[in-house]
Amino acid sequence: MRCQGLLCPGLIVGLLFIVAGLLFSETAGVAAEPVVSAPAENRAPEPAKPGFAFKLKEGIHIDVQSKPVTWNKQPVHLVGFHRARFKLSDDPTPRLTAEITGRSVTFDQVRYRVSGAVYDKNDTLLGAASTDLDVERVWFGKCLTHSAELTLDFGRSQAWDRAARFELVISEMPVLTPEQWMGKE
Repeated sequence: MRCQGLLCPGLIVGLLFIVAGLLFSETAGVAAEPVVSAPAENRAPEPAKPGFAFKLKEGIHIDVQSKPVTWNKQPVHLVGFHRARFKLSDDPTPRLTAEITGRSVTFDQVRYRVSGAVYDKNDTLLGAASTDLDVERVWFGKCLTHSAELTLDFGRSQAWDRAARFELVISEMPVLTPEQWMGKE
């Protein structure tokens, strides 16, 4: 049997089943019941917020690394940061800066963008800062490791006394292996 326009018997029967299902389903014409949350003691704990506790003047331990490149079947992180120290100026409208320290590996010539953000206890963004970190390509048959230090300037604000949490991210950049930039691959 061939269909002619909208008079296809298979199409008509299919539509009748859909309409019947809608008319005679248990929820047809009934407002959905509100969803009730489980009591707090029965809920799964919320995942920990990313980042680090914010502390002024004393250094805090952080562990932030660039996305790895695989070389010789091993992951290589060209940049890693392990310490942040925040300073607040004594001005009427204080300026917040952070000294970030870590290391870089002379694996390839890459410019990373390093960005930080400061939040209050309600996760309201108080300020953000970013800067570039240049990694050099120096090769003596192996990688060299250098210290990496940078300053993030979050600017001036009256809100810094509410700071509770800090996040640091490193941009994801393309990285060549030594074989690639020496033309051996």
